[in-house]
Amino acid sequence: MVQRKKQGAKTTLLNGITQTIRCLTLLILFIGQSATAESTQHFDTVKYTQVNHASLLILDRTSGRTHKVEISTSEPVFFGRLKLILKKALKNTPEFPPESVVYLEIFDKKPTEAAAETAEIKPRSEEPAFSGWMYASSPSINVFEHSVYNIKVAECF
Repeated sequence: MVQRKKQGAKTTLLNGITQTIRCLTLLILFIGQSATAESTQHFDTVKYTQVNHASLLILDRTSGRTHKVEISTSEPVFFGRLKLILKKALKNTPEFPPESVVYLEIFDKKPTEAAAETAEIKPRSEEPAFSGWMYASSPSINVFEHSVYNIKVAECF
């Protein structure tokens, strides 16, 4: 009789734990869906205005210096071995937290041995070393990987 009471108590305890786990699972799923819906809704409602200029921070890893470079959509900028082309620059409207987004094409140029005598810089290839969107608030989303330079968006104006 004592043995049956212990088994009955264990069964009741396991049923209670199972029920609690089911409730917590449903709660987590509900919270996850509502958070996803809210974040998606916020992303859809953010409005961006197109601008023509951007400011980039370029870290030269060999010297340890950071340079602020202003770039516009009308002409490319040359910085060291890099050729930077700004395709688009976006800035969100004032009612939202500040955010600057740029679409950049970066070409890596390397002096060739034949051109070293004439100090010309020839492109390594016709394809860009980087082509994509960069975000000022989240620089790690789309990173330009280079052995010498690190580029980050400062602002669009």
